[in-house]
Amino acid sequence: MTLKGFSFTRYRQTYNRLSDDVDQSFGNLLLRKEYTAAIHGVLDLIQKHQADDFLGVLLLHRHFPAERDTLFLERPHTPPVKGHETTLVTAPASKGALPAEIVPHRFRVSREGDLQPLEFTTDGVAAAGWKRLESDRRLLKAVGQRLAAGKFSSLLGVGIYPREAGLTSATTVYIEETDFENKMSVVHALPSLPRVAGRLIPTLWSRQNTGNGCCTVSCIAYCSHPLGGQLGYCGHRKDGHVGCV
Repeated sequence: MTLKGFSFTRYRQTYNRLSDDVDQSFGNLLLRKEYTAAIHGVLDLIQKHQADDFLGVLLLHRHFPAERDTLFLERPHTPPVKGHETTLVTAPASKGALPAEIVPHRFRVSREGDLQPLEFTTDGVAAAGWKRLESDRRLLKAVGQRLAAGKFSSLLGVGIYPREAGLTSATTVYIEETDFENKMSVVHALPSLPRVAGRLIPTLWSRQNTGNGCCTVSCIAYCSHPLGGQLGYCGHRKDGHVGCV
């Protein structure tokens, strides 16, 4: 993606309007009795447009405020510890120090189907998803109209969830450790969901076609604010089952 014409001022305004409390964001969603219908309605559109292998419904929220001339960027990082797996680190990146190749992967969607990028990544698999998404105006317009019709545009958006194969092989869960002091989030690819201190909050819903015309698998992202301390956790895993209709 080229950032030519990209407005860092508009980005900062849009990003900072998001709730900085994921618990509050999810609570506001739960206050709407139609929220499950809204999520399933957007997932239906995503599936209809054959984008369910990379796109899901996102709970709009943020962990940190965006500062002037910065954006939040996810990059792979392997800690200098023997045997440590590669992680994904999301942190503020300044306008003058951005990599040549970045793409957005989390979005707010306007009524007209225009995407407002919230977070970016250098991941190649996500870049392939972005290339498909940006050109699919029919899908974007349908999603924008569906969210606006139910007045969910300030609560729900869309997110590109697959990542490079090296981060996802033999993995069932991604846990994001949020470092509030240093304003960064670190995603660990794990074989199973560990115990975390705090309430788990779903933040991403997706639907994947199993190929048998019947069952689908929901990939659920979740966050948890800690019960004390400075670390919070979030991530996503495959979970749940949607039966035949």
